[in-house]
Amino acid sequence: MHILVINSGSSSIKFSIFEAAQNASQGERFSWPRALFAGEISGVGGPALGFTFRDAEGRELSSAAPQAKDASEKDPMTLLENAVCRPGMPPIDAVGYRVVHPGPLLHRHQRITEEVLRDLQQAVPFAPLHDPRRSD
Repeated sequence: MHILVINSGSSSIKFSIFEAAQNASQGERFSWPRALFAGEISGVGGPALGFTFRDAEGRELSSAAPQAKDASEKDPMTLLENAVCRPGMPPIDAVGYRVVHPGPLLHRHQRITEEVLRDLQQAVPFAPLHDPRRSD
């Protein structure tokens, strides 16, 4: 199983791809994840995006991944998607998203549902620089 983990900040998006193997003797349990790739998109919200992408050994892969010349041409999530979904990359089976402060109602890892999205929307004031602004 390949897991994409995303950590978005106020002006950057860090991401990693991990591999976790299923442990046949324990049914659905997976081994401790092993890091395969890591990257960062910087300058989010500014005039130009920066992009770094490395494998687990630290080899620079940024030049092999699609680039965005400035933030007006491509949004950062499209740049991330193009980098991790290009030919030669392992297929992504699951996505994890780090939330800075999930508020008082969310206490553990969980699937994103409509209810969880509502709870996260209520938690925006806890980390206003990292979470989206309210539309009201």
